[in-house]
Amino acid sequence: MPSPIRLSKLYLAILLLAGCLAFLVACQRKQPPKYPHTNIDSLRDSLQRAAASSLPTPTLTSHRFELTATPGAIAAKASMVASTAKELNGTVLTGPTNTSEATFLISLPANKVAEFARKIGVPVNALPSEDPSQEPVMVDVRITPPAE
Repeated sequence: MPSPIRLSKLYLAILLLAGCLAFLVACQRKQPPKYPHTNIDSLRDSLQRAAASSLPTPTLTSHRFELTATPGAIAAKASMVASTAKELNGTVLTGPTNTSEATFLISLPANKVAEFARKIGVPVNALPSEDPSQEPVMVDVRITPPAE
């Protein structure tokens, strides 16, 4: 038969083990889940609101002019377009010029775009309206041979 001291030590060990298990179970219940659904729902709602209110991608140019010239005259017309833009306080970025086409990206004050278009020979029905603003706008000019 086991001694009473041994039994009391065994009893205390069982009680201590039971107390530790009860403590661990209680701690496990109190911890919030790692990914609560409320956070996922609020994140989804936030992303939906951001997508709905996002602005469309702005275009690079505000005006586009298509001009035609014979293959032998494209270089001369390209030179005239660049010099006209510079006369009107514009800056010109010239694309590769060859016998088949010439392209330009031009920054002009908004109040000079209509004048620029008239000077380079844009057809009357394609002329932009007058704009009193002096803010810079981007103009895309493309010179190609006439369609056959």
